[in-house]
Amino acid sequence: MSERQALLENEPYDTEDPDEIVREIDKLWREAQSKFIAIGRWLCKAFREHEGTYEEAIVSRLPFGRIVAYQLRMVAEAIESHRLPVDAMPRSYSTAYKLVTLTAEDYQAALDQNLVRPDVTRAEVEEWKRARVKARAPKLAKRQRLAQERATIRTEIAELEVRLAKARQRLHEIASEIGHEEEKASVPSLTAWSRQAASY
Repeated sequence: MSERQALLENEPYDTEDPDEIVREIDKLWREAQSKFIAIGRWLCKAFREHEGTYEEAIVSRLPFGRIVAYQLRMVAEAIESHRLPVDAMPRSYSTAYKLVTLTAEDYQAALDQNLVRPDVTRAEVEEWKRARVKARAPKLAKRQRLAQERATIRTEIAELEVRLAKARQRLHEIASEIGHEEEKASVPSLTAWSRQAASY
């Protein structure tokens, strides 16, 4: 079928029925979605077979930009790896891209919460992502506080090591003047503590 024939075949016909208009648009959109998947699979094939020259030999000659090419390829890769079921793919490839680029943990949560489905909208996915970030914030804040406390403790131990070394040096100087005591007082060591703290 030529491009002209395809255009004529998709020419709107005479109808004022809203339901029929929506059905026709929905049908065309589904057809477009299958084309997007096919384009993504072709891009995956080209990426594998033209490693090193993919950008110049393929992407630079396409009728769309690098960002679109990358998103289509990522979605197709998710489908080919069975991470994204074809029957659950969102109708917009850009929405599908937002889902397949989630972390493994977030993607599993999206699956569990029925976010990975054909009728999900981009706005819905973005709102869900914002909610995830907000829910994770207290945990991240606690982790940062603990990391800071750990750094402070390590600094304190290092300072104590320096003070202990100076104290030992002073004891040595005193001993050279008045001699050693008959019973040496044991000087505690922080070395083991320091090594153990560094492992945390």
